[in-house]
Amino acid sequence: MSNLNQDSQSALTIKNNEIKRVDTGGGEFVVGTQQNFNFIAPKPNPDKLLKLVEKFKNITEESPEFQDLVEFLDDYKRPRPGRKIIGLENKLIAGAREADIEDATYLKTRFARRFARYQLSSQHMAIHKYLLSQINERFRSKIKPYIKEGHPRIFIDAAVSDLIIQPFVDEVIEADPSIDADIIHGMLYFLTGNCHIEWA
Repeated sequence: MSNLNQDSQSALTIKNNEIKRVDTGGGEFVVGTQQNFNFIAPKPNPDKLLKLVEKFKNITEESPEFQDLVEFLDDYKRPRPGRKIIGLENKLIAGAREADIEDATYLKTRFARRFARYQLSSQHMAIHKYLLSQINERFRSKIKPYIKEGHPRIFIDAAVSDLIIQPFVDEVIEADPSIDADIIHGMLYFLTGNCHIEWA
């Protein structure tokens, strides 16, 4: 749209890629096409988590499996070595996501409380280990390339929802119905705050 003018009675002027005097009369004004993103995530497999829970149901705190869980989750609780420690807020600012700071802080705190509450429950720890590692991997392999390519925020948000949030909610629902989209978002921001996930 380089040069399009309507007569002086019109409420709309488009000239040199600039739109002026838009009057929708209470209706809708759309320029271009509405974006509809379709991201194909791997099909959720709830049986995988049910089997995981069953496997870890009766292990003792002295068992090697339990100690492996503790060690693995401790790595996620601490800032990732080799990355600058700037905290959740600054990580989001660096990724031009200032508008997310309030929600991200709240959701991260919700998950952190849950994480602490279940730190001696092998079943919950196994679920947390699975979800944190899968979220981290999927963000790194699917979302980070989109960010690096400079896709707009609406695209990135849709990708996060379609490739991370919804698939993992669908996968975990049978093993632990208390884990919802907010908790999965909280895990994402927990990983962000500890430098495992970067938005820039």
